[in-house]
Amino acid sequence: MKYIGEYVQRDDDGVVFIDYLSTWREVGQTEASFIDFLQTHKKLIERGIDEHKGNGRVFQKYLWLRKYHDAVVRKRVGKRKRHECLVAVAEPVPEIPNLL
Repeated sequence: MKYIGEYVQRDDDGVVFIDYLSTWREVGQTEASFIDFLQTHKKLIERGIDEHKGNGRVFQKYLWLRKYHDAVVRKRVGKRKRHECLVAVAEPVPEIPNLL
């Protein structure tokens, strides 16, 4: 906990997680490389949401990841680049109950 304590967060549903997206400055990345990373992260989330719609448990995790990702983007990315980093889904994605 000495090394990661500041990155341990509690989500609004009470689940504890590591806020790994907030570490980019500490590992010496530039803002441009962070934007590139977020765009790659975004694509992985979009693909996961699309591929796992029929698997409730995995799908729920991708929805949570989308919420986390977009919250970090809204907090840390300027308005000019924000639209490039937010997760887009082709059709409305229903929220499903927490299955954990």
